[in-house]
Amino acid sequence: MTYLADMAKRMDAAERDRAVALARCADATLKVRTSLKRLERCYDQAEAARRAHDRAIAEAYRVGVPAAELARILGVSRQRVHRITSAIAAADRLAAIRAAASGEG
Repeated sequence: MTYLADMAKRMDAAERDRAVALARCADATLKVRTSLKRLERCYDQAEAARRAHDRAIAEAYRVGVPAAELARILGVSRQRVHRITSAIAAADRLAAIRAAASGEG
């Protein structure tokens, strides 16, 4: 085998190795992107569940369940229940203000 033929063979092997490495990188990148999208969906679902949970707490408080009883059921402090119910009430007030403002325009 001549020197040039041997070099050409080595280059083909090196190019093949580079192509395999690039394919592996592309596959790994795709896996990272896919897992990131799945993780983002999980975060979105967890956030929606947290909001629904907080709204359920606020609704129970609104209909008369004492904060101390809710705290006992939830395993949190009474102050935490008040923070949740206050935040929900503030969000509701803000939504009402925005709705009224958009209705006027």
